[in-house]
Amino acid sequence: DWWAEAVGAYTAWSYEDLFHDVTAGVFDNGVNLDHEDLSGNAIPLPGYPNNSPDEHGTGVAAMIGAKNNTIGLRGLACGSNNKVTLVCADWSPVTNDNDTARKDFICYMATGEAIEVMKQMIEADVRVINNSWGLSTITYWEDYIDMLSAENWKPDTIWRENFVREYSIPYLLMILQMLSQAQTD
Repeated sequence: DWWAEAVGAYTAWSYEDLFHDVTAGVFDNGVNLDHEDLSGNAIPLPGYPNNSPDEHGTGVAAMIGAKNNTIGLRGLACGSNNKVTLVCADWSPVTNDNDTARKDFICYMATGEAIEVMKQMIEADVRVINNSWGLSTITYWEDYIDMLSAENWKPDTIWRENFVREYSIPYLLMILQMLSQAQTD
């Protein structure tokens, strides 16, 4: 449980009588919604039912809201007297049910749908949204554009900077909207 010690979870849990119900968003790889530590706490974002459970997304959801039981780990926001609801969206769900090795994915980062997902989470009264995408999302965007481009065009550094700038502003505005909602509630 080094991670719990590293983030001060044991100290926080000593104040669990002060915990309130919380709704958190997990916008990551798919989450195993039926996992025994998450069942009843994790739900799909309405309108985004496609979910390809993944160890990373499930682990992220567990770090936030796993039940306080004897299975696995205990989520940071989970106390004895509060309810944690995890609203989950898979940023790259499998879009076919083929039994073949080839699976087709959609990438919400590449299509721009990520902004809509974040907006929907805010409208679902999510107070915190976890996005641990890392640098792999840039690769997804590049691969998606490669696939669409007849000339096999590769984005250069200027394209990346413009892309990040274009998406950073809407994300920043959504974060400000979340903060302003929290102040009025």
